[in-house]
Amino acid sequence: MSNKPCIMIIGAPRSGTSLTSAVLSAHSNMSILDEDFHGAALRLLGTKIPGNKLCTPNQIDFHRRWQKFYKLFRLNGYLRKRLGYQFPRSRLSLIDYAKEKHLKVLCVIRDPIRSVQAISKRERVSERISCNYIEKTFSIFDRVLSETYMDAAFISFDRLISEPEQQCHKICEWLNLPYESAMLDGPILNQRYPSSGFDITKSAQSKYPESMAIAESSSLPHGRMERVIERYNDFMNIAL
Repeated sequence: MSNKPCIMIIGAPRSGTSLTSAVLSAHSNMSILDEDFHGAALRLLGTKIPGNKLCTPNQIDFHRRWQKFYKLFRLNGYLRKRLGYQFPRSRLSLIDYAKEKHLKVLCVIRDPIRSVQAISKRERVSERISCNYIEKTFSIFDRVLSETYMDAAFISFDRLISEPEQQCHKICEWLNLPYESAMLDGPILNQRYPSSGFDITKSAQSKYPESMAIAESSSLPHGRMERVIERYNDFMNIAL
């Protein structure tokens, strides 16, 4: 195993992983790939810290990796929408990365009420399936936390867009790197969702009443969402 670390930025779809990876990629000492499924981050040359951004559970899992028969689920539109998220597309699991490099895992979390809404809208799936994304992602986070050979940290999407400079400082401290103001250009460098700056209107902290209204109108069983929110709050308590 190489002593040079590798950063994995993971989180559920529509949780802020793209913005977070763009922020990190703006640092002169980091080189972050966007959704590479073949382990290219393990082969990058030079002195920069390599990294990769992948969504959970549909792109990377803790121990499972892509299998050829998964392709059958992706060829069928009906199955892809309802079951495809359960079959990771990455040819390497998080454990595989950890066997090759000192793995630092940055787990991105977002208010689950708004996450479920965003996934349902983007993926055109039911709230039940969207909640499955969040629950499986949180299970992966728990596995990462349980392993001493993985160095995990949590970053809140809502805090990042509300307090970008403060959160960038904390990320750099975790990575033992000096803070660079260029990281604040992350929204501009975000190739998937470019923006002129951090959009605070997307923060659940600025729309708490609206978020609660969404929760009350949700078709999900009340107890299920309560459990998800409770676990989210646990992660928030240890977030940067």
